Amino acid sequence: MGVYRVKVEGRNKPVLVKEDSQAKAKDRVVSAELLNAEQMAEAMDAGETIWKAGDPFPADEKVEAPKVDA
Repeated sequence: MGVYRVKVEGRNKPVLVKEDSQAKAKDRVVSAELLNAEQMAEAMDAGETIWKAGDPFPADEKVEAPKVDA
């Protein structure tokens, strides 16, 4: 098991992931799913766009980090 530094496009800070392989580390951070025609239409209606290599990633929604009790 190794520790991998995973860089996510559009983020400034990498994520360290402990996993058996580089592929498993990537799969833990990034997921992809094939959309059917209905899901694609819903995504486009919601304002999502198809990303092309070289394009900047869309701005992310700001999400507050969970609070940790000390």
